[in-house]
Amino acid sequence: MKKIILTLVMILLTVACSSNATDQQLNENDPRTFLAGTIEALSQQPPATITQPSPIVLGTEVVTLTSTAPSAFPTTLPIPTPLSSDIFSSPIQFDANGTYKDILVDDIPAGGTKAFSINAMKGQIMSVSTWRQDGTENYLPQIRILGVSGSTLCPTANRQCLFWRGVLPSTQNYFVIFTADPNWGAAGFMMRVAVNAPGTDRQYFQYRNKTTGVLLTYNDAFAPTGGFLDGYISTGAYKIRPELILHLIDTKTFENTNLSAVYLTIGSTKDAQVVSACLNTDWDGMAEQVVGKEVINGYEFFHTERDGIASGHYGEQENYRMVYGGFCYEVIYHIHSVNIGNFSPGAMVVEFDRKTILQELNEIFSSFRID
Repeated sequence: MKKIILTLVMILLTVACSSNATDQQLNENDPRTFLAGTIEALSQQPPATITQPSPIVLGTEVVTLTSTAPSAFPTTLPIPTPLSSDIFSSPIQFDANGTYKDILVDDIPAGGTKAFSINAMKGQIMSVSTWRQDGTENYLPQIRILGVSGSTLCPTANRQCLFWRGVLPSTQNYFVIFTADPNWGAAGFMMRVAVNAPGTDRQYFQYRNKTTGVLLTYNDAFAPTGGFLDGYISTGAYKIRPELILHLIDTKTFENTNLSAVYLTIGSTKDAQVVSACLNTDWDGMAEQVVGKEVINGYEFFHTERDGIASGHYGEQENYRMVYGGFCYEVIYHIHSVNIGNFSPGAMVVEFDRKTILQELNEIFSSFRID
């Protein structure tokens, strides 16, 4: 693949490289110690509310999600021992036959903490993700996911915890604890907690844009987000502002690899100027490499590639665009990785499986249709 250095990406990479070239060691305090220190803060926090989520605004379009959320949040209950009987959490309970819930978490004050609990069984796959409803990534708090037994699922060594997805190690209560930055606090955000049915590897969600007709299905290894959590590819080359940003949250995919972030974005518009230039390959002064035409679920897309490299960081885009019914549609895969040489010799980091990542993205894209 031809290397094309993107000026804006280079600037961003140079500035951010010092913080992301190597992972910072996290403080792995014993869960009991951590929770004991939050007793007073949690006991003073009112429980968050769960509402039937209104359409989520990402960019300028409206996203409609099927939800199993009830209209009111259940009574606050204490976290059981052996962690602490004095710390309060808001229990998460799915509706009958429900397997996920979208929860509106109100603003957390600077340095404040809010906790949620959910009971699940050994072997089930659980995922936790967050996003801002206003279409930005500012500001999402750090997450800790603990078992009542004292086990820590997230964060793992050398990684922050902004999302988590994995197999639960035992049948017990699990606690999702949000801690806001002491200097900034955390603005209100949405949290999605999904627990797949026993023996089920995945569950599926549907995205629909009634204005442009886009319909897409994605699995719980991905989650919507209001913005890019990875600054290295946040300045991706778009012809259309994304209306949907799906973020890969499958924790195992990242562990012990040089993979930093994976996204799939969709944009669609009937703006005449954009439509006329929809299939141009040199629209911003930086030519894209042409791959060719590809038929996706019966729709013919024009496929191009663009990538950038700087300071040992590599960002790549796979662009798919088409003109259909007077609209320009743009689907982009974003993959960001770090050169293996950026890691210390003892880090035991291996090259990520690009083929598998592309398969995951292709599975979502293959569901694309215009309704």
